Amino acid sequence: MKKRRIFICCQAVFPRGSAASNYVQYFSLALLQQNYEVFVLSDINEEYRKELEQNDYYYKGIKVIETKMSAFKPLHYIQYHYFIDSVFSKILSKKNIESDDLILVYSHISQIHKWAIEYAKKSHCKTACCMVEWFPREYYKNKKDYEKAEYDIRNIRTHHNLVFPISSYIDDFFQSQGTKTLLLPIMADTEEFQYKAKNTDKIRFIYSGNRMMKDKLAEMIKAFLQLPEDDKQRIELHICGTKEAVIDEICNGKLKENPFIIVNKWMEYADLVALYQNMHYLFIAREENQMTLANFPSKVPECMGYGIVPVVSDVGDYTKFYLTDGKDSIIFKGYNEDNCLQAIKRAIGCFDKEFKLMSANAVDTVKSRFDYRVWSLKISKAIEGLYEE
Repeated sequence: MKKRRIFICCQAVFPRGSAASNYVQYFSLALLQQNYEVFVLSDINEEYRKELEQNDYYYKGIKVIETKMSAFKPLHYIQYHYFIDSVFSKILSKKNIESDDLILVYSHISQIHKWAIEYAKKSHCKTACCMVEWFPREYYKNKKDYEKAEYDIRNIRTHHNLVFPISSYIDDFFQSQGTKTLLLPIMADTEEFQYKAKNTDKIRFIYSGNRMMKDKLAEMIKAFLQLPEDDKQRIELHICGTKEAVIDEICNGKLKENPFIIVNKWMEYADLVALYQNMHYLFIAREENQMTLANFPSKVPECMGYGIVPVVSDVGDYTKFYLTDGKDSIIFKGYNEDNCLQAIKRAIGCFDKEFKLMSANAVDTVKSRFDYRVWSLKISKAIEGLYEE
């Protein structure tokens, strides 16, 4: 029997180039699990180019087709925003798209969604998209960009045959518009996690993110600074993805006077994994707003796979549907300094007696709730439903 082909047109550096790239990877593996033929059309992560070349551009069974964009950032931006549709069209024209095929879009660029829907109509195939963000007005530099993005979501993406929202907040909107959906959280591949016994000489917290407008980084850092000196001696706070100058500013220029705060520079993926393997707690404080309700932090399941216990604000689907306070995580109300401080003290206080069990439970939660194999059949049923109409 001929395999259904799925072409993932994405705005990512694949593989392992970003959270977006990881999302596409786990989605692709879920599709392969159901015997689809999967193609990822994207930029290529130079760290993996040699490996791809040696394997005929297959990665874990996924066929990678390079979009060949410029490495020069300004030109790369222009290419992606104004010419990417012609790049995707050229690639797909060589694949002789048929009615049984599916074009799946992972991108915030309106033009790509519009192109995919129009291309599918001409080719008589189906389209779907993954939606992982919904930014509010304050995220955009001007009103025009905001209105363009809102038009894209409300008037273009709703015309996909199927949408995979990352949160119930996004799902509710598309359901209200009559668009077919499958609510799909961040997935993981639990077989790639290598769990190792953690050193307990220090209690190690980690914050890993680009903060943008989602995470209350200043409140988190200032809460750690309020800890008694005895507690500061017991812990380390590792920060990834944020420049040292930013952290120093939050510390009022006294970062060096607080050696328990360790700002890690950019790491290759293998080095990041090595760091995760020795961390105890993931710390994320967030305010409840449109952006945080719509989002699902990829670091939650990723870190839990290494036995890291999330210490997180009660915001979004991950605390609502997937985590259990006191079992596999520490969930706290609010996001201000005092809220964060009390959560940190709770994590330190329960470390000696409760951490090992909570860490094991975190690993179990990833396996039972986030592994791509758990979602594979559900994804397939949603896709196959499009062809039974």
